[in-house]
Amino acid sequence: MVLDHLFGADWKEQGLEVEFRALDGYVSRIPSERFQGYDAYLVYDRLDQEAFMIDNPGQNEEDVPLGPYYLIWDTVRHPDLLIEGATYWPYQVSEVRISRARLEALLPGNMANLYAEEAALMQKHCLPCHQINGFGGDKWPIDVAQEVKEMTKAEFAHWVLTPNAVKPGTTMPPLAAQSPDPERRRLASRLFEYLNALPEDKQ
Repeated sequence: MVLDHLFGADWKEQGLEVEFRALDGYVSRIPSERFQGYDAYLVYDRLDQEAFMIDNPGQNEEDVPLGPYYLIWDTVRHPDLLIEGATYWPYQVSEVRISRARLEALLPGNMANLYAEEAALMQKHCLPCHQINGFGGDKWPIDVAQEVKEMTKAEFAHWVLTPNAVKPGTTMPPLAAQSPDPERRRLASRLFEYLNALPEDKQ
């Protein structure tokens, strides 16, 4: 396996994440346990072949090159992964590394007792591009908690559920677009509560 070759067996330790860093600053942090439950393939461009391109209408992008590397999950054997949409499918990957989850940034103080699941969902859906307390991606590194504290619950839901309606042409995808609408709205509500519970000062 590629990860064994790169990092030895230690990357499978509980609590570690595999970081896939893209050319545009997107950072997909995938729990190591996921690779032990599902089959994935790290695909790469061949210099003597035409680059593999896709259209990404959910993010208003056309003719997007996926190289130099991109990650593919086996949805033939594991069709349950399709509900996640583009989550955990990084492309334009330029670097792969191992890191430990930054719980002190996402769950300062005693927040882990109440918001551990919400913090994990935030990391999965929002922090590949955005940040909380300096932790997250660099594609659009606003501090989401600070931004959300200036919004009403309805404004936040409108922003994350229909981003193209808020900012036409945005590359921000709708939150959990493959899920039923009531589930998406519940997720937005949970994330709003979590972000507003975060302390004002950075940890």
